Amino acid sequence: NSLKALIDWRIIQKEPIPGDRRDHFVAVTDVWTMAMRIAAVRKAREIDPALETLDLCMEEAAGDPRVSKEQRARIEAMLEFTSTMDKFYAQMLKLPTQTLWRLVRMGDAIVAMMGLGKKRKESPSEPGQPSEILALEDKTP
Repeated sequence: NSLKALIDWRIIQKEPIPGDRRDHFVAVTDVWTMAMRIAAVRKAREIDPALETLDLCMEEAAGDPRVSKEQRARIEAMLEFTSTMDKFYAQMLKLPTQTLWRLVRMGDAIVAMMGLGKKRKESPSEPGQPSEILALEDKTP
């Protein structure tokens, strides 16, 4: 089962050896290639179906009087967050590996430069922020 999963994720592939009937495998050795392949499979299995479901929920909630304003807002916030992260993922795929690696390594410097420090202050004016979503959860019966 583990080998099948690794093959499905394109982390390993069968490598036939002439004269040997046993299965032999070769693994991907580049860490970035492996990480990107894993991310692609996870996105296809988890994020893409979630986006489709959230889109459908928004459509159905729009015409349903049983769905409260708060519930619609919660669905909309989840859809906006998931869509935004999906777009961010697509943007990161366009970057060369070296650029992406530099960007990831700059994370602490960017946080410091923005003056965010260790304590994160969330702005309720930004839609889909965790504080906004939690506030909606508290109001929903």
